[in-house]
Amino acid sequence: MIRLIVSDMDGTLLRDDGTMHKGMVPLIQGLREKGIIFIAASGRPAFNLHEQFQEVYSEIGAIAFNGACLHYKGRIQKFSSVDPDVCRGIVKKVRKKDGIYVNMDGIDTSYLEDLECPLWEWKEAREHMKVENLEYVVEREPIYRVSVMKKMGNEYPEEIAEMLEEYRGKAELIRSDSRGMDLSGLGNSKGRALEWIQDFLKVTPEETMVFGDYYNDKELFLRAKYSFAPINACEEITSLAWKIIGDHNQDSVYDTIQNYLNSEKEFPEK
Repeated sequence: MIRLIVSDMDGTLLRDDGTMHKGMVPLIQGLREKGIIFIAASGRPAFNLHEQFQEVYSEIGAIAFNGACLHYKGRIQKFSSVDPDVCRGIVKKVRKKDGIYVNMDGIDTSYLEDLECPLWEWKEAREHMKVENLEYVVEREPIYRVSVMKKMGNEYPEEIAEMLEEYRGKAELIRSDSRGMDLSGLGNSKGRALEWIQDFLKVTPEETMVFGDYYNDKELFLRAKYSFAPINACEEITSLAWKIIGDHNQDSVYDTIQNYLNSEKEFPEK
């Protein structure tokens, strides 16, 4: 019996235009009535997950910043920040590199120094963005995620991974999308946040269903018996999946959950 359903957002639950199936909120309400908890798990900030699920946020869990912040039923349960020395070092490095950008996330605000930063293209979140000297931000408040990226390209920018390698062991280096890399506090991941909430709710991996498409979802898959990857997922994730489902633009997460609820069997066959 499934008691916990966890889904990544971008490339999984959300379509390319950032929307999700209009029936997703009623579906989450239906899950609750059956005693099943829904968890949104993303590299996105907590404020965005709250906006995405505002009608049911007090009923779900939210893993934000790739595991650095965990909300459950509207309350912060767990959070950890990036080492300030790591943040300062990255800002200085990026300033010397043409075409590479950095932004940093506080709990409610995303900070950037340059409007050329790809984050600025995220128009629906601009009310939560500020252009500011990032070194000043680091001195003032905790940073929960650092994102280093190039403009969208056809290939993953390996030079960013090489530039940040010296911080391995001081922060978690997370390949969260094709533009670059995120850094989170040491020990953070979506999977570790899921493990915390499984322990908190006394839910086993055998009672857990997860959905994901990218490298930062790997540890989610290791914490659930029933793991689903959309056909657009990266190869490493599809190789781990219990089952491959349709493309994210086809609302395949919604359909898979709905089919499970409608099935008379304990779980649909492979």
